[in-house]
Amino acid sequence: MYKKKYVTIKDVAKAAGISVSTVSRVLNDKPDVSESTKKKVQQAAEEIGFVRNLGAMNLKNKATRTLGIVFEADFDPFFSEVLKGIEDAARKYHYTNILMNTELDEQNERIAIKTLIEHRVDGLLIIPSRPQLATLAQLIKRNFPVVIIGRDFRYQKVDEIYTNDVKGGGLAAKRLLDQGRRKILFLNSNPQNSAAKMRREGFEKAIKEFEGPVTYEMQIHDTGNYESIRGKAQKIFHKGAVHKAPPFDSVFCFNDMMAFHLVQALREMGIKVPQDVSVIGYDDIIFSRFFSPTLTTIRIDKYQEGFEAFRMLLSRLSGRRKKIKKTVLDVELIVRESG
Repeated sequence: MYKKKYVTIKDVAKAAGISVSTVSRVLNDKPDVSESTKKKVQQAAEEIGFVRNLGAMNLKNKATRTLGIVFEADFDPFFSEVLKGIEDAARKYHYTNILMNTELDEQNERIAIKTLIEHRVDGLLIIPSRPQLATLAQLIKRNFPVVIIGRDFRYQKVDEIYTNDVKGGGLAAKRLLDQGRRKILFLNSNPQNSAAKMRREGFEKAIKEFEGPVTYEMQIHDTGNYESIRGKAQKIFHKGAVHKAPPFDSVFCFNDMMAFHLVQALREMGIKVPQDVSVIGYDDIIFSRFFSPTLTTIRIDKYQEGFEAFRMLLSRLSGRRKKIKKTVLDVELIVRESG
């Protein structure tokens, strides 16, 4: 087995011609060392490639200044924007992150969380896609610091940050109604998913409050790949019936990726967006403004969600906050070409 050789304080002391204890005082920024000695030690350390052994320091302090991030997805730019917020917060507060993707698999979730705890992370940031987390109850029982991002596990005593999806669902419905759309399809995600529940609640409330004839239908589609959305669209919009009016004049999609796939599938069937069918997405990921037609969507401040989740976890770790906190972020309608 290859044996790694790290540069030690002894190596720095030898290179600088100074005692180990003095080098240690310089590297730990103690005040009783002359500026000339500090410069000599720092120059020697840089020349021979010395890097602090944070593992040993953290072991002494009983904290690693490392956080574990668990997210459950294959590919969706939504997560990269949330992670950017977390990374920037970690950099600001001098923490390191370990990132693990469970790819929507419960066994992978268990392994990921076990691995992160084995590495003695100080706390966990979890970005779930599935309605349940198998390990959450156990983490809560152990009083392990956790923040859930983007979902509301309503009956669990756990810190959370998520968006006002009831408002978001209502904004989408009102936009379609204001456009004169009266036959609306809602392509939602797993009904046990808290975001799906809240978006449905807001959507249906807006429909019921509308004064006038309107029909709508909700269908569940819990996978986001193009082929599955294409097959769904062909069944719903009756592939081949090009001379008939579409059964729906508008579609509200659970997220932007679903909306992109749907627009492409409709285009292949000769159905024009937004002339024949309006389409609204959710999340406002970066591609929404470049897609053709540009996508009307509900904007989530994903960066803020990640950044504030980190700060929420930090307040728990520092002991400044004892009570459970559930933060709800605002959303807004972004009108573009598709709906």
